Amino acid sequence: MKYTIEGFQQEELLKNGLDCTDAVILRYIIDFYNSDSMVKKWKDNKEYFWLKYSAVIEAVPLINIKNKTSLSRRMEKYIKCGLMEKWIKKDHEGTFSLFRWNSEKYTALISAPDSKVTPPPNSKVKPRIDSKVVPKDSSIKDYSINDPVANNGNPLFTLLYQHRKDHDLLPASKKEEVLFYRNTKKDCSALMAEKPDCLKIFEWATKDDFWKTKLLRPDNYNSIKAQYNGNKQPSNQPGRVKEGVPGRCRG
Repeated sequence: MKYTIEGFQQEELLKNGLDCTDAVILRYIIDFYNSDSMVKKWKDNKEYFWLKYSAVIEAVPLINIKNKTSLSRRMEKYIKCGLMEKWIKKDHEGTFSLFRWNSEKYTALISAPDSKVTPPPNSKVKPRIDSKVVPKDSSIKDYSINDPVANNGNPLFTLLYQHRKDHDLLPASKKEEVLFYRNTKKDCSALMAEKPDCLKIFEWATKDDFWKTKLLRPDNYNSIKAQYNGNKQPSNQPGRVKEGVPGRCRG
């Protein structure tokens, strides 16, 4: 049996009654959680995240979920099996469903036998990248992450990777770093082919007082360029507008 599906232990997925669709949804949630766009709230010293169901449906049509009700049932399944906890938040803005990972269940889901593992995304502990072990039979085989900037042939990727490294913005685990390497390099190649001036724009951003501490991504290009052309003055907003919480959430 293959060890991992979407980076999760297949045996643990089966134990929890989860299928391939669940694995894709959970991978989306983890990747989104590790971005700077997910809405997060604290309660009793625990961090919860808010998930916009329509965004999941639009981003991952492969799961063939067409409505929020169906996705909500999936989220309830994660709560029932103990993988997540739920908090119904009520305030003057409305009622929202927020979630957090169960540390023990999450660890079992991603751990390889006899290996050190990454704490759940909501954990306060950020492990060293070099202390992680890529799970045996991992679904990710790009081990060039050991030296991601060497001979990669993409100056924009090299610039963004070095920027993240200098500002301690790299993913916490080796596995997530591999995903970042693969996806970001592809996006950098596409952007350089379409926008020849992008390298100059991002070089400026790495020195700008506002942008230099941000998580620079290829999709920041338009926002950074607009600021660059506007006399290079720092703005008060990040390149990507954080997804706002609607007045009412059905989750």
